[in-house]
Parts: sequence; C-alpha cells; structure tokens
Amino acid sequence: PGPVAVLAPEAWPAPLAEAGLRAWREAEENLARAGYTPTSWHPPAALSFARMADDNSVVLAYEAYRYYGALAEDPATPLWDVVRKRIAAGGRIAQADYEAALQRRAADMAAFAQAMQGLDALLMPACDQAAQALDADDTRHAGLGKLLRPANFLGAAAISLPVGFDAEGMPMAVQLLAPAGGDAAMLDCAAALEPVLAPALRRPDLSGWGL
Repeated sequence: PGPVAVLAPEAWPAPLAEAGLRAWREAEENLARAGYTPTSWHPPAALSFARMADDNSVVLAYEAYRYYGALAEDPATPLWDVVRKRIAAGGRIAQADYEAALQRRAADMAAFAQAMQGLDALLMPACDQAAQALDADDTRHAGLGKLLRPANFLGAAAISLPVGFDAEGMPMAVQLLAPAGGDAAMLDCAAALEPVLAPALRRPDLSGWGL
C-alpha cells in the first residue's frame, strides 16, 4: 500500500477501554511484524477530532428534528423514548449554531485534505470496546459514536477493518480514513492491511443451517 499514518493517541476523540487498547496494541504489533512502520500523525491544532465528533452530533440532531420532529413529538408514534428525546433535543439547537458547525465542517475538510497530503490513509481505532448489551439510556456505546463521527463530519472515505476479538469472543475493529475522493488509494491500503491486522480468521459454524 501507499504511505499510511496512525492517529496519535492524544488526538483520539474518546479513550479506549481495556479490550480496545489490547486490540489496538495487537494491531500495532501485527503491523510491525509484517514490516509496516506507519508514522504517528498529529492533526493541525484546529482539527480536533473530539470537536468534530461533537459538531457532527449537532448537525445530526438539528437535521433529525427538521425531518422527524413532528413524529417524535406525537405521543402516538411508537418510538423508543431515548430516540424520541434525542430527536426532540434537535429542536433546541439554534440555526446559527447549526450553520456555524457546517462552516467549520468546510474548513475541517480542507484542513484534513491539506494535512494528509503524501499519505494514502490514516489508521485509528473504530471502537473503544466490543459490543455490549444495550442499556436503558443507551450510554454504554457513547465512545463508539465519538470515534466514528469525525469521519462522517469530514465526508471522509473510510472503512472498518477487523483486528481480532476481546476475551468474550466479540469482534474488535480499527478504521482507515482518507480525505473525500481518496477512496481508491484508501481501499488499496485496506486490502493490503486486512490480512495483517487480523491474521487469525474465525468463521462461525453454520452447518446447522446447511451452509
């Protein structure tokens, strides 16, 4: 593959749980064993991945209310209460705040493309932990959104790649990002790195279904 960089841990938009850190370190070790030495990538000061995750949430919530606010406010609509409250919260976001987030998005996309010149892809965690049982307030997976939303906000070409399993046998993953339009080179990197990042494949036994 072409040049690949790794997002510096201090720039991660969310901390990783123990299982997430273990999977990340194993991925780094697998890369090193295969002869890959990606450079550590520090984003420009204005390009905060945590802030982009928050800005993406603002855009999502604002637009969700514009499209689905009437449904959320109708008590007859069969919605999970958590979803109803999240959509309703979008109605409290000022248009000026929404437009400011979109302006930052345009600047962030340009800054990311500029900072990634000479690189085909950026590697970073895709999940802070393996999938957990859904809790009543849907807070256990908050870190997942924080890790994935920056790519959405940037309009980035992105792909998730498996990196093994946690102690319970649940899958873990990392992600590769590239500036908008960089899909081809990023996918070439993904194809080369996938067998390196997860060398031990597990296939479920589907014989009971005749498969």
